[in-house]
Amino acid sequence: MSTLWVFGDSFTANHQPTGRPDLNTPWHWCQQVARGLGHAHYRNLATQGSSNEFQWSLVYNFRTDIQSGDTVIFQTTMINREWLFEHSPEKGPYWNFLKEIADQHGSAAARATEQYSQHLHWPARDHFRFEAQLLSLRQMAHERAWQLIVIPGFEDSLEHDSFRGVVQGCLHTIERDEFANSFARISVYDREWKRIDRRAAHLVRPNHDLVAERVLAYARDPRQGLDLATGFHQKVINVGTRLDPEWLNQIEWKPGRNDFEQVSW
Repeated sequence: MSTLWVFGDSFTANHQPTGRPDLNTPWHWCQQVARGLGHAHYRNLATQGSSNEFQWSLVYNFRTDIQSGDTVIFQTTMINREWLFEHSPEKGPYWNFLKEIADQHGSAAARATEQYSQHLHWPARDHFRFEAQLLSLRQMAHERAWQLIVIPGFEDSLEHDSFRGVVQGCLHTIERDEFANSFARISVYDREWKRIDRRAAHLVRPNHDLVAERVLAYARDPRQGLDLATGFHQKVINVGTRLDPEWLNQIEWKPGRNDFEQVSW
């Protein structure tokens, strides 16, 4: 009985933003891929805000559970994210979490993190780690007869040889282009949604269907490449737009309660 395993950040997590695996959106593109490939089981271990090295560590830790004939989706994230705090993998973009780091780990840890960002971090190390992680993933997949599908989450992944001539576009550009313009993105996401994305995995439902369709085609015939650049629904979100509820996350946010619940629209 084969399984689809999914590793990535919030572009693939099927229970964000609650962290509760009992709440999920059934038309999430990963679940569509699992059904389309005929897998009997589906395990989504993606963690919002996490780094490539954290997701790589999950693959490594589960390598004996992933069986020959299973499919592994590894969605890459921003290559400059790092797993600095063992029990806080969601702080991959650590430069945005200095206040939270101070509250959770103390002011000394926050100062050390800030100084690390300023003095010890540089792009060449990011590229080295990224290439090493991808090489290791491919070696594990080859030795254990997994089907490995690597999907870029952000534009910086596309600079690497692994994707040139194979993949067009990334999940972030699909997400970004759903907004009418940059003003709409800021106004809707920050003000109307209060920085809690109403979309499942940052995409409206029709784009989930299209991503699933493209990934399935690529999984069945990798020679044709993976197109994440053309034909997606764009400019569907603007200030004051009321989206079709069927397009949104099937986990509803209750304003003022900061609470979530499974809903049936």
